[in-house]
Amino acid sequence: MSDFSKYIDNGKAIIPYGITAIGYCAFEGCTDLTSIEIPESVRTIDSYAFKDCTGLTSVEIPDGVFSIGESAFSGCSSLTCIEIPNSVFNIGDHAFENCSRLTNVEIPDSVDVIGGFAFFGCTGLTDIMIPDSVSKILMGAFGRCSGLSKITVAPNNPFFRVEENCLLDNTGELLYAGCKNSVIPDCVSKIAWHAFDGCTGLTSVEIPDGVTEIGLNVFRGCTGLTNVKIPNSVTRIMESAFSGCSSLTNIEIPNNVWDLMDRAFWGCSRLNKIKLPESVLKIGESAFEDCSELTSFEVPIKVKKVGYKSFKGCTGLKEIRVKERNPEIMASLLRFAEFSNINEISLYVPIGTGYAYRHNAFFAQFKEVIPIL
Repeated sequence: MSDFSKYIDNGKAIIPYGITAIGYCAFEGCTDLTSIEIPESVRTIDSYAFKDCTGLTSVEIPDGVFSIGESAFSGCSSLTCIEIPNSVFNIGDHAFENCSRLTNVEIPDSVDVIGGFAFFGCTGLTDIMIPDSVSKILMGAFGRCSGLSKITVAPNNPFFRVEENCLLDNTGELLYAGCKNSVIPDCVSKIAWHAFDGCTGLTSVEIPDGVTEIGLNVFRGCTGLTNVKIPNSVTRIMESAFSGCSSLTNIEIPNNVWDLMDRAFWGCSRLNKIKLPESVLKIGESAFEDCSELTSFEVPIKVKKVGYKSFKGCTGLKEIRVKERNPEIMASLLRFAEFSNINEISLYVPIGTGYAYRHNAFFAQFKEVIPIL
């Protein structure tokens, strides 16, 4: 147990004046801690200092503290408010991650860096203001802030701007974060990883022409998303880009996409229609896992890899269509896709290949093999 535990009495910690740092893991996991008095002598709150202090409800950080370390308050799920003084210049990675009851945070005009995932999972936050001083915001800083409805940037900040409730860099080309009321501006050519992660209130999105990839977890867990328009400029859909979008019923993948990465549509439980273009070369692991309402799928002719568990949990799947004439090649691609109801799926194959497919050990498991033109 940390030496700092000696300062706790009846749920309250009073740290004596003279202490300059609240050390690494100082109060980590102290679930009975409800309040704390931090003296003005403290200069740093180190990594994991209050991590998972689930009973902590409010914190006032005194002037003089200049750094809030990595995961310093992460998992403080009862924390409703925190005062950050004008002396703080760095908010570390994961600093307030999963502080789900935190409803208001005022970032002072001294902060230079907002770390990666700093406010990730702060579902109670409704608005965020980026002050003039901030020059760097790292990946996922406001991911999974499902209650976020408004993002603003101070007018004299030279590094960031806001358009249509989207946090952009000063050129407007890079979108850092969005919220449930966002509309992606036409000037955007790159969307940062986790930009809309967990925006459960987002219902429709149109990705502007010029964006070339939909990055890691960009729309993950957007459970209200029903409509997505992807431009022809997109060539890659990355890991978990749309995973958990449980209201999405159909999506059109444009002709230039060649890489559909792991878990791209995992858990899209209402997805019943998707057509992949012939440009697709790779379908990643678990790409369509648990898409339980998907009824039909056509394997593009140029595909070189179909990942492990790609169709696991697709219990509504009734037909698979292939254009490859060699059943051995197709079997090597689909063998580990894990069709959950393989004996209920009809396989449609090129005319003249029915006999070869029926006598292949893997495809013999299917309900039937049907040659088509």
